[in-house]
Amino acid sequence: MIATPMSTPAATLSRPPIARRARLLIVPAAIVMMCTLPHLDQGDYRKDTGRYAAVGLQLWEGGSFLSPALHPDNPYFNKPPLALWIHGLFLHVFGTSVAVARIPSILAAIGVTCLTIATTRRVATRAEAMAVGVVLATTVEFFRRTREISLDMWQLLFLMFGCWCVVTAIKRERPALIVAAGVGVGLALLCKPLVGLLGIVIWGVWLWQCGRARWIGWLAGALAVAIAVAAPWHVYMASVHGEAFTARYFGYEVLDRAMGWRSTNGPLYYFIELGRSYWPWLAAVAWGVWLMIRRTPHPQVGERPGEGDGSTNAASHGETGNASDGSTLTPTLSLKGRGSRAARLRAATPVALGLSWTLIWLVVLIAFPDKKTNYALVLYPGLSMIAGWALLRVPASLKAMRLPRLWLREGCPHVLKIAAPAAVVIAVLPLKFQDPPDKQMQALMQWMRDEHVEPGQTYSRLGNNGDGQFYLRMGAWPMPAAWIPEGRGDASLLIAVNRSGKGRRDATDDDDSDDATPRAGAGDPLDAYTGEAVYENPRYVVYRVNRNP
Repeated sequence: MIATPMSTPAATLSRPPIARRARLLIVPAAIVMMCTLPHLDQGDYRKDTGRYAAVGLQLWEGGSFLSPALHPDNPYFNKPPLALWIHGLFLHVFGTSVAVARIPSILAAIGVTCLTIATTRRVATRAEAMAVGVVLATTVEFFRRTREISLDMWQLLFLMFGCWCVVTAIKRERPALIVAAGVGVGLALLCKPLVGLLGIVIWGVWLWQCGRARWIGWLAGALAVAIAVAAPWHVYMASVHGEAFTARYFGYEVLDRAMGWRSTNGPLYYFIELGRSYWPWLAAVAWGVWLMIRRTPHPQVGERPGEGDGSTNAASHGETGNASDGSTLTPTLSLKGRGSRAARLRAATPVALGLSWTLIWLVVLIAFPDKKTNYALVLYPGLSMIAGWALLRVPASLKAMRLPRLWLREGCPHVLKIAAPAAVVIAVLPLKFQDPPDKQMQALMQWMRDEHVEPGQTYSRLGNNGDGQFYLRMGAWPMPAAWIPEGRGDASLLIAVNRSGKGRRDATDDDDSDDATPRAGAGDPLDAYTGEAVYENPRYVVYRVNRNP
C-alpha cells in the first residue's frame, strides 16, 4: 500500500469533533499552567499585590462589601472592586498566602488565552488559532503577570470576551451579537477606571475593516449595556462618599495621570520594552507585518475557517500545494457587502485584526504620560494574532522552522502528555523565579506578635503595600500616620516606619508600585515626632510616639 499525504491515522479520524475543539483550548491552557504553577508560592506580595489582597479580603471579612477600604474608616477610592472581590473571595475561602492570591490571576490568564484563540478561530484555521494560543501562552511578559494581582489581566479578560462577541457577529452575520460585547466593556470598567471604553473604538475600526461599517451603530447598544453594568457601583459610591470619591477616582486616577505629573518614561518606552522582552515572537510579528504590507494573496493553512479540522487536511500535514510555504490557498472569511472582496479578505485575517488592535492600543499608551510595563499587557493578544498567523507562513526553504511548523499544524501533539510531568519536574527542582519574601517585614511582624502589639496601637508609615501585608499577617490594619492625635503621644502607641524612604506617600495614594517616589512637595507628618526606637532592622524601625513640646 502506497502512503500518500492524504493518509490520516485512524485515531484522528475517529476522534469526536468536540474533543478536537476542546484540544484547541486545552493545549495552550496547559502551557499557561506549566509556566505559572511551579513554585507558585515563591516570592512575596510584589508590586501592589499586598494592598489589593488586603483590600479584597476585607471586602469579605468586614466593612462594606461595596466600598473598598485601606482601613475600616479609610475608604479606598482608587480602583473599582470586581477583581478585588474575586481575589478576596479566594483568600477568604482558602486562607491568606501568596499562592492563593495568585491563583485567580492564573485563571484570568487562561481565560484571556482561550478567548484569544476562540476569536482567532472565527477568522482563521484551527492550526492558526493553535499557533496564536501557543505564542500567547509562552509570552514571558504575559504569564509573568500571574505572579501578582493584576487588574490589567482582568480588564483584558473581559475585553477579549467583547472581541469574541464582535468577531462572532461578523462571522455569523448577526449584528445583534455586537451588543453583547458591552457586557465585557462594563465588567472591564469595574476593574480599572474608563480604560475599557477603548474597546468600543477598536471594534468600530474592525467593523469598518471587514466591510461592516453600517453595523457600527450597534456599538451604541454595546455602550449602553456597558454603562448599565458599570454604572450602579459608581453611582453608589458617589451617593455615599460624594465629592471625596469623584475627585479621587476621576480626578487623581484619570485626570492627574492624563496630565502627566507622574510620567518618567519617554514616548519610545513601550517599543524599548517590546524589543527587550518580546523574543522570539518579535521576529514573527515583523514577518507577519511584512506579508501584510506586500498585499499579496496569503496562503491559508489547513481547512477553511470554522470548518473541519486542520489536522485532517493534507495541507496541514505535508509540503504540498502551490503556495510558497507548501500550503493550499483558501479564503480567510467569506464576507458579503460592498468593497473589493480581496480587500475584505485581507481585513478579516488574524494579522489584520491583530495589527489594528495593537496599533490603536500603542497610540493610546504612548500618548498617555503615565507609562508602566503592566499597561502593555493589552498588546499581547494582538501581537500573538500576528505572530501565530505568520509562523505558519515562514518559507519552506527555512529548514529550522520546518519541524515547528509541522508541530503547530498537527495541533501540538504530545503537549498534554508532557505538560504535567514537566511542571512537576520544574516544581521539584530548586529553581529561583523570584526573590524570597521580605525577611525584614517578616521579622517586624514576628516582633509585634512576640510583644503582643495590637494593630490599633500601631500607626504606619509602611506604604500602602506594606500596610496590606500588615493586615494579611496581623489580621487588622495599622492606623494611618496622619491620624496620630495632637498633643504628646501615649507611650503605648507605636509607629512603624519604612526607613528606606518608601511608604512616605499619603495613605490613599496608589503608586502602582511600592517603589514609587514621594509626590513632589508632599510633607511628612513624622518630622514632628521623636521617640525611642523600640525595634529596628535594616529596613524597618518602630518608634514610640512622642510629640515634640
